[in-house]
Parts: sequence; C-alpha cells; structure tokens
Amino acid sequence: MYVTISSRHCNPSAWVRERAEERVRWLARFEPELLGVELDLRVDHGVHQVDGRLVVAGARPVVARARGDGFRIALDGVVGRLRRQLTERRDRRRGRNGARPSARGAAVGGS
Repeated sequence: MYVTISSRHCNPSAWVRERAEERVRWLARFEPELLGVELDLRVDHGVHQVDGRLVVAGARPVVARARGDGFRIALDGVVGRLRRQLTERRDRRRGRNGARPSARGAAVGGS
C-alpha cells in the first residue's frame, strides 16, 4: 500500500507526517483491497484542513475532508470519516444494513 502526503501553504512537522502515516496504515484492517492513501494537508486563514482519498481495487475511491484548529484534530476527523465509510461499505457487501425489526412487527408475530 502506498501513502502519499502532500501539503499546501504550510510545512507540517515530521511528527504530523509520521502520525498521518501511522493512522492511515491502520485503515488497511478495514479494507483488504486497499491499494493506497493520498492525504492533502493545508492551512487556509489559520484553519487546518486534511483531505483524504483511499484508492480501493475495483471500486470508486473513498473521500473525506475534515477541518480543525490543528492538524491532529483534522487528521483524526478525516481518519474517523474514512473508517466509517469503509465499515459501511463492508456491511453493505455482507448484507448487514443495520435495520432492526420494528416493535409493531414483533408484536404481530408474537400474538
């Protein structure tokens, strides 16, 4: 899996880049077909923003964006959104739509 981290209008520290790489490699456990991750870090008028794009074999890319007061907050936000999208995709593939039986349906079957 490749990881590409680019920055615009800023120069993130080595710690931010290491944390970003560590967090996106963690996402591989949610999608075995994950080919690569592209992150774009930028600062616009004092607001830190991270755009993330996951490249998955045979599927459309998974995209997320988050903003925060610092790169750590924005990075954690984008990783959380990407993870949620990956788990939702996995659940859809497995046929788990999260629907629960209604109370009315349970009462009809029980009486």
